[in-house]
Amino acid sequence: MHGTIKWNFMFGGAGAAIILLVSIPHNVWMTALTRSVYAFVIFFLLAFVIRWWLRSIAPTADSETEESKVEEAGLGNQIDLQTPDDAELTEAEDPFQPMQPPKLASQSEQTPAEMANALRRMSEE
Repeated sequence: MHGTIKWNFMFGGAGAAIILLVSIPHNVWMTALTRSVYAFVIFFLLAFVIRWWLRSIAPTADSETEESKVEEAGLGNQIDLQTPDDAELTEAEDPFQPMQPPKLASQSEQTPAEMANALRRMSEE
């Protein structure tokens, strides 16, 4: 279904026909015709999005041959469940040392008047 542009024209024509049939009883024929043209353009473009989406999820012949090549090579069919010994790990790696961030320097003690002035300046801004 996602091969040619004729699907876009059919999808756009069907959308325009439905909109035209629904809007003719309620609108003037020129308004209904204008809205059906807008619907045709929207449905036509929507068909491109649907065709792209179908192409991206539908399997193609190329992907099937790639999967068969992988199966023939035997790749991905076995799991290595062997892990290295703990003794080998401790010899090869440095022991764990936690980080030691520098201490934050604190400012000298401020008087209550200085703190009040700082608070007044911050509240003004």
